[in-house]
Amino acid sequence: MAKKKKLEDLDKRLDILMMKNKRDIMKELCEIDIYNKFNPWTPLKLIALSYFAGPYLRIIGNLKNKYYGNLFVVYIDVFAGSGVNKLNGSYTVGSPIVAIDSANTAECKFDMIYLADIEKTYTEALHKRLKLLEKYEEYSWIRGRYKIYEEDANKALLKIVKELNRIHYKNYLAFIDPYKCDMEWSSLAELLKIRGDLLITHQARLIAKEIGRYRSSGLTENKTDKITKYLGIPPDEWIKLNTEEKVKNFYIAQIKKYKDFVRVWSVKSGRKHKGYSYYLIFCSSQSNPKWKGIIENLARFEDFTGDLVQHCIDRTLGKMRRITDY
Repeated sequence: MAKKKKLEDLDKRLDILMMKNKRDIMKELCEIDIYNKFNPWTPLKLIALSYFAGPYLRIIGNLKNKYYGNLFVVYIDVFAGSGVNKLNGSYTVGSPIVAIDSANTAECKFDMIYLADIEKTYTEALHKRLKLLEKYEEYSWIRGRYKIYEEDANKALLKIVKELNRIHYKNYLAFIDPYKCDMEWSSLAELLKIRGDLLITHQARLIAKEIGRYRSSGLTENKTDKITKYLGIPPDEWIKLNTEEKVKNFYIAQIKKYKDFVRVWSVKSGRKHKGYSYYLIFCSSQSNPKWKGIIENLARFEDFTGDLVQHCIDRTLGKMRRITDY
């Protein structure tokens, strides 16, 4: 029964990402023919975002009503993509729309949404999709509340930090989802200095493999520079991080220099997808955040894999029946 309940929970979360109860809106979003192509395990980090964003806003809303009436609440996503993801024969909304849709479960909304992507076709598609959402009453609150940067995530993040530093009372939720080493530590550290909360994906396994190649046969100057900027230390230091565990632990230790509360979960592809995995890191400026319980509950999603996601999607598409033997 426990396995069945977990599968049903995953079904429910995937239904949210696929906007099953808003088919007309999803159809319109998909008519804009630009997508991010993702793997079966990709929705797991979006599930974590959707699970947390709504409760986060509800708690922030209560705090605003009681103590901080002028608190400015921000969402940040500098690897925002196109707004819709294509996964085999199905589609899910991307992280910006996940955050926006989750906000509709709370009275408190984001006062500003900062989005960025280096790919022009993605930012153009994302802008069209957000303009489309504005037409619907339930999403009309986003009008005038978002900025989209078409540039490198690091440059965009520094601009966002500069804007945030002009605001006295603020709290942000940031979703930092780079591919491998695309987020430079110097840029991320500037955001970590500001009071707020982050969900960060960290591909320790892939980075450890790159370090292994550097040790054995060397890397191109560009790849070496990327690792250096990502970890924030020179090659003669990061060459010692020769295992996935060491890369993970080092990165978490770096984050803990700025954030008092840190939790880490692994996200796995499953056996059918060659054992790919990465880590999802949540960190908060508060040592005992009021949303701690919600975050701790995310640990149960470690049982989900890309194999399970694919199974649930295939069941939704009528390709297979429900199974409970994972």
